[in-house]
Amino acid sequence: MKISLYLRRKGHVKRPIILFVVLLLVAPISQLKTGDINRDGKVTATDLVQLRQMVEGDRPQSGNADLNNDGVVDEVDLQILRDKLASSNEKQLVGQKEMTSQNVETK
Repeated sequence: MKISLYLRRKGHVKRPIILFVVLLLVAPISQLKTGDINRDGKVTATDLVQLRQMVEGDRPQSGNADLNNDGVVDEVDLQILRDKLASSNEKQLVGQKEMTSQNVETK
């Protein structure tokens, strides 16, 4: 608050506003997950479908769809997303099996 008042007295009202806008734009970008094509915070089969549509030209391409950062949204990006989804599904299954085995051991 004191900083804001000081800047207003000096005639620099625009600086806090610009900083605020930059923070609003940068914060969500830094929270994006690799493969989160629809930007809902999760990497799911929906992202895979949307990426497939981009590769086939049925949907406009977005910057976060180029998963290997080669400048092209193509089958390679699709395979990267497939592998990521398969890996996360395997981790979930392993976690469920561990929980089940712990429940059996305690009985």
